[in-house]
Amino acid sequence: MTQAFVILKRESERVPGKNWRLLEGRPLYQWILDTLAELPTVDRVLIDTDAPELVTALPDARFHVHRRAAALCGHEITANALLAAHLPDRGGEPWLMVHATSPFLRAATLARALTRFALGDVDSLFGATCHRARFWREDGTPLNHDPALLVPTQALAPLYEEDSSLYLFTPDSFWRTGSRLGQRPAPFAVPRLEALDIDTEEDWDLVAAIARAHRQPAA
Repeated sequence: MTQAFVILKRESERVPGKNWRLLEGRPLYQWILDTLAELPTVDRVLIDTDAPELVTALPDARFHVHRRAAALCGHEITANALLAAHLPDRGGEPWLMVHATSPFLRAATLARALTRFALGDVDSLFGATCHRARFWREDGTPLNHDPALLVPTQALAPLYEEDSSLYLFTPDSFWRTGSRLGQRPAPFAVPRLEALDIDTEEDWDLVAAIARAHRQPAA
């Protein structure tokens, strides 16, 4: 049994009401719910929210809305604290956490992540953007390359940026660390477009422009 978990906050500090804003005619939160609905391997989707009255369209009977406890409301509450309120004390079944703020995440990518996690060689998986580029520390020293050797960027060892697009873990791994990242986590490369996360108004403008461009037929 695979359980999916989605957090929906009434308000955002930097992008007011973003979860409920319309993106190409659909509320932002609806994009990720529709994506999860395409995954037959997900048995249940739990939506944790402090605004249940605003979740007006559930794709099918697998989706359940939970009103967040008052003690767990507020910008200072972490995703791990919200997960802890729902996870059973033990269990090895996968939990898939995704965010409404990554509307372009595809069901095919989530299916690949579930397949990767099922190999069982790691206890948690996190969505990450793969970079093959020359990185520098603030003090001007190179992080992952030798400036004297101009190795083509595609030949550099990859670096992975945790992008919050998806997390996979089990109750067992969560309770060992108190976190969605277990003791043996691994990055899972997510295409850059799918990993776009709306964290600022500028992010919203970018995502809206991309969604609009994809809707319009090619000239």
